[in-house]
Order: sequence, then structure tokens, then C-alpha cells
Amino acid sequence: MSDTGARRQLAWLIGLVVVFSAATLLVLPRRGESRDPRASTLLTTRAGTAGLYGTMEELGLPVARRYTPFVQADPLRGTLVILATGTVGLSPSERSALIAWVRTGGTLIVVPGAASLFERLAPALELGHHVPVLPGGIVEQSRFPVRLRRHRWTEGVDSVAPTASAFRALADDFRYDPLLETAEGAPVALVYRFGDGTVLALADQTLVSNRTAEEAPGAVQILVRAAAALVEPGDTIWFDEYHHGFSGGGGPVRALLGYARSAAPGRALLQLGAVALALLLLVGRRLGRPHSPRAPRRRSPLEHVDALARVYAGANARRTARDLLVAGLARRLHEPQAGRDGDAGALLARLEAHPDRGAPARRLAAALAGDAPPLAIAAAIDDVIDPERDS
Repeated sequence: MSDTGARRQLAWLIGLVVVFSAATLLVLPRRGESRDPRASTLLTTRAGTAGLYGTMEELGLPVARRYTPFVQADPLRGTLVILATGTVGLSPSERSALIAWVRTGGTLIVVPGAASLFERLAPALELGHHVPVLPGGIVEQSRFPVRLRRHRWTEGVDSVAPTASAFRALADDFRYDPLLETAEGAPVALVYRFGDGTVLALADQTLVSNRTAEEAPGAVQILVRAAAALVEPGDTIWFDEYHHGFSGGGGPVRALLGYARSAAPGRALLQLGAVALALLLLVGRRLGRPHSPRAPRRRSPLEHVDALARVYAGANARRTARDLLVAGLARRLHEPQAGRDGDAGALLARLEAHPDRGAPARRLAAALAGDAPPLAIAAAIDDVIDPERDS
């Protein structure tokens, strides 16, 4: 691939990366907004409850998160807080185990939030066959003001944010202590005994969300006071995270993969990475047949000799060239000592007595004595080495 083609493909790659990066920024939620509706203590979004959890931590309450289901896992213990289940619903076996645990002395703080969770719990949380211990349902309407009822957990609380949910259809003989209620008397937060256990129910999850906790933290203050009063010494306040879709055994890699699968920005970044990888593979692939390599330019052996001859001639070093030629003749005849320092007299005498090399040797001696040029001496040396060449 030519340099121009490589630069063009690199420019396309950079352009696509910029376009996908801009698209990713466009799909990111604006500050203060989030589409995640889960009331998880792990989320700092508007609907999350990380503020509630952090407040309890700062006050020194023994809080922890539970990442396992209510059955076939860690036993239920301490004070359990269920804040509007998210992606994982309560199974029938979990519901039965939860009800049995509360009835035998457990403490449950539940914020049903959506009517679906309330409907799964309401039939099971009963004092008798016909007397429900929770309201018969949650009425959803436009937000309306909430008033505080006199209670040790509501003392000093100025106000609570308006709510969109309240409990209704309570049984006439249902006994409970109201904490918050509407102007019409429908309870928004209440506490009551269930068997040997205790249940604190809050109808609207938005009252303890991060957004509401920042603007009107009255409900958060009440819930924190209640949790501090209900937890037994040495026990822990457990926040259910399993039913929000969080389970144990996570890590950075798992969190990154989950973000790439579930969040819109994560999916956009995943697509961007796939496109970038495809383009890198395309850039590295050869398009078309490769060019044949050029044949190397070979130099003639005589070029070196001619170049040296010109250098010696230009430096007026004829004697040096003659001595080097004679030394080369001696090495080729396996008598290197005879040609050392240009002394070729004894060598030439022996060569002149040779039956085959006598005549070429005499011509070489005459060339050396007559101060012939190096090329003539080199030709005479070739005749001495190969006498048949002169014939």
C-alpha cells in the first residue's frame, strides 16, 4: 500500500472515531438526569438512594448491603430494608421466607414504591384470615402535601416533600402508628407489629431518593431515626441489593461488561470499539498484489580496481600501487614473505627459472624496472599467474 493510501485510511479512521465519540456524548444523560429508576443504595442517580445509605454511615449506624436472595443463601438477620425491588422480583419461596422471618421477630423496613411489589407482599402480610396488616393497595395520583404525625421519630422534622402515593383501604381493626399522612388521613408512612416482629412501611420511594433527600430530607431523617431505634445492639441494617440486580462476586471487568451491555453510552462505546478494530484490520491488510522487489544493482569487480587506480594516480602514489600488486602476486603464489615491502627480486628470479612462467616473469621484471603504470603491471602479473593466457 502506498504512503498516500495509508494516510487516507488513517484520516478516515480518525474521522469515524471523532463521529462516534460525538454520538456517544449526545446519548449520555445530562447532569442531574438518569433513566435508571432503581432505588438502589449503589446509585447516585436521581432515583437512587446512595444518599440515605451514606447518611446512615456518617451517623455510625451498622449498615451493610445484601447481595443474595432471601432463600438458599445467607439467613435473614438484623434489620432488613427493601427499597422498591428492581430488575429481580420476589419469588414465592422468598416471600414465604420473608413473612415467616418477620413473624418470628424480624424487623422489616419496606418501601414498596411500585404497586407490583406491594401486591406481592400485601396478601402475605396478614394478622388473620380476613384482616390485612398492610393497606389494601396504594393509590397513585398527582402529588399532594404530606403532614407529620406526632411521634418520637418525627420530632424536630420541619416538613416532608409532597408524595404521589399513599396507603388506602385499611381494615377497621388494623392497628398501626402513623408517621406521615395526607390531608385526608391516608397514611404515607406507618409502623406496626406483625406477630413478634415489626414492620415500617413507606408508600413513596421518591421521598428517600437522592433528589428528594437533597431538596427536602424530612422522610430520610425519619427513616434514619426509625432504623437506629429498631436495630438491635450488635445487629446490622441490611439493604437488599439483590433484587435491584446486583449480586456478589463482581469486579471491575464484570462492572465494565455490565455497563457495556445495559447502558446506552456503554453500548455506543462498544460499537465504537468494534468499528475501530475493523478499521485497524482494514488498514493492516494489503490491497492488491504486492510489487515485485527491484533487482539489486551489481557492481563490476573492475570498478573497485579502477577506482583505486585513479586514487593512486591522483595522489602520485605509483610506487605504493606497484608494491601492493607485487604483494598480491606473492600471496596468490603462497609466498607472502617474498613480496613483503615490495621486494620482489628473489621471487622474480625463481619465477624466471620456471619453465612455464619464465617468459611472463621476465616481462613483469621489465615492467617493474621500467616504471610501467599499475595497469600494465597488473596485466603482466595476470600473465605470470596464468601462463596459458599469453600463448
